[in-house]
Amino acid sequence: MERMWGLASMVVGAVLLVLGVVRWRRVQAWLVRAELATAEIVRLESTTPGHELTDQATGRVTAIPVVRFTDQDGEVHEVRSRTGRGLSRLQGRRTIEISYDPLDPTDVRLGRTADRNLAYALGVSGIALILVGFNGLL
Repeated sequence: MERMWGLASMVVGAVLLVLGVVRWRRVQAWLVRAELATAEIVRLESTTPGHELTDQATGRVTAIPVVRFTDQDGEVHEVRSRTGRGLSRLQGRRTIEISYDPLDPTDVRLGRTADRNLAYALGVSGIALILVGFNGLL
């Protein structure tokens, strides 16, 4: 029975590792074509459409910033970011570094990393499950 769980853990780990690698490659492809800019934070929106963020929001609240920036051609854009951050990390800030697609300036992500954290989490979880499964097979 323990052998079956070890094998199952390895299979799930392998799937997570593959998903992490795929995500990493997508992020890298995004970063190759993306341009960096400093954007003004116009307002912070809730991750749930139609729900407003209030000044009383507490805890682990994720906010999606609406930003205004000037692209490499000198055009000004006001766009809702595709990615968010913890409200506490965004409150009180007036500007933020963004990356955007020069062919589609409405495709905006926060910072230089373009959400590498998900790729890291998937990859590390996959490796951990593979190791746990391998240990179960011994």
